[in-house]
Amino acid sequence: MSAAGETAAATTAAAQARLDHLVVMADTLEQGAAWCQATLGIAPGPGGAHPLFGTHNRLLPIATQAGPFAQAYLEIIAIDPAASPAAGPDGRARRRWFDMDEA
Repeated sequence: MSAAGETAAATTAAAQARLDHLVVMADTLEQGAAWCQATLGIAPGPGGAHPLFGTHNRLLPIATQAGPFAQAYLEIIAIDPAASPAAGPDGRARRRWFDMDEA
C-alpha cells in the first residue's frame, strides 16, 4: 500500500472510532463518587454490579447529542467488598478488570 493509501486508511479508521466510556478506578465506590463530586461538581448516578468479576460501579453520562460520543459515559468502578469473582475456566477466581487486585 502506498503512503497515501496508508494515510487514507488511518484517517478512515480514526473517523470511525467511537468513545464508549472512560473509567476511573477507586479503592471504594463511595470514595470514587466523592472524587467525582469534588472534581467535576456532579455526583455519578446509580450503576450496577458485575457478579462475574466481583465489582460494582456508578455512572455519569458525558454524551454529546450526536457523533462519535453519543453514548459516552464516565464509569467509577471499585471492588465490591460483598462479592467475590466467579471461577474462571481453570477453576481459579477470575482476574478483575484493570488489574484491580494488584497493588
